[in-house]
Amino acid sequence: MTGKDILNMKNGQSISKSDLFSLIQYSKVKDSDNWGGEEYYIRNTPQQGINWIGKHKILAVIIKSEKGKYIEDSHGKTYAFKARNGKVNKKEKANQAIINQPKDKYPLMYFIGDNNEYKLIGRFAVSQIFDKYVSLIPFNENILTEENNIIPIPDDKTLIAKSTGETGENHYKEPQNEIKKINAKIMKLKLKEKPLTYGNNEIVSSNMITQSIRDIILSINENCKLHKKKDIFDQAALFKIWGNIEKSCKSKSDFKGFAENIYKLLRETTRYINPNKKNKNDRHYIFLIPKNFIKKEPTKHFWDIVNTLRHYYVHDEIGNIANVYKELLNKSSGPESSEDYSKLQIKVLSLFENAMKILLEMVKDE
Repeated sequence: MTGKDILNMKNGQSISKSDLFSLIQYSKVKDSDNWGGEEYYIRNTPQQGINWIGKHKILAVIIKSEKGKYIEDSHGKTYAFKARNGKVNKKEKANQAIINQPKDKYPLMYFIGDNNEYKLIGRFAVSQIFDKYVSLIPFNENILTEENNIIPIPDDKTLIAKSTGETGENHYKEPQNEIKKINAKIMKLKLKEKPLTYGNNEIVSSNMITQSIRDIILSINENCKLHKKKDIFDQAALFKIWGNIEKSCKSKSDFKGFAENIYKLLRETTRYINPNKKNKNDRHYIFLIPKNFIKKEPTKHFWDIVNTLRHYYVHDEIGNIANVYKELLNKSSGPESSEDYSKLQIKVLSLFENAMKILLEMVKDE
C-alpha cells in the first residue's frame, strides 16, 4: 500500500490503525513496500493527528480523530488545530496544511478511529477558521463554489489580484472590503458553527487537550534522547491506548476506560522488565518516571487523583472519591449526567496536561 492507495480510498472504507501507522512511517523510505515516490510521500510522523500526502505539492491532508472524541458530536463538522502546551500556533506546518486548504483546494480526508480501525467518513473543505479549530463542509472537487473558498482576511497591507482581467495598477486592490463581502455572503448561506460548550461557558474539547498532552509526551521522549536516556514513554504502547484516552466520556463505562488507560499510560508504558533480575528480592520492573513526580507536590496530587479514580471505577474501591468529586465537580455526589462525565474528564485532562509540563521540565533539568 502507498499514499496513492489512500488517495483512492472511497468514503466509508476502513484501514487498520497499524497499517496506516506503517504506511505513514515507511512511505518516506525508498524500496519499502509503502514507497510510492515523492509524489505520494506522507509527511509528519504517524503519531500526529495531521498528515499530508505529497513531498512538494500537497495532494490531500489526512486528519485523524476518534469516535466520541468531542464533547458535542462534531465529526465531519469541525477539526481542532494541533496545539503545543495548550497553545495553537497557526504557523506550524500541520496547521498550515489545514489553513491552506481553501487556497490550494485539496481535500481533507477525515478518518475516525474506532477500536483498531480508521474509517474514512468523507472528504471535506474548510468553511471557517476559528482560534482553535476549523469548521468543515463537504469537499466537491468538481464544483468549487464560494462555500469551498472561504478567505481568511489578511492584514491591511496585503495586496491581492482582483480577477477581472484588468491590467496595470487597477489589477490590484486592498482586499478587506471584497473579502468581507464574500465571507458575509457565505455566513448568510450557511454554517456559523457554535463553539464547544459546557453549560454557558465555552471550553476546550477533550481532543484539544489530548493533542497538547501528546505533543508534550513526545517532547519528553525527545529530551530523553538528547540526554542519551531511554524514552520515558513507550511510544508503541502509547499509540495502542491513546484512542481510549482521547475518547470523549459520556457515561460511567466511558470514564472507567478513560481512568484505566490514564493509569496504564503513566505506570505501564513507563516501565520495562529488569534485565538484571537474578533473585526474588531484585526489582521486577525498572520505572522511568522520576520518583519526585509521584512522591512530591504538585504532581503527587495529580497522581493521587488518578489512583483514586482508577480504584473506584476499575476496582469498586470507594477510597477518597468523594473528595475528588468535590474538588473537580464541586459536589461530593459525583457525575449525574453525560455532561458531568465530560466535565470530569476535562478537569482530569487539564491536571494531566499540567503534570506533563512539569515532567518535561524535570527531564530538561536532568
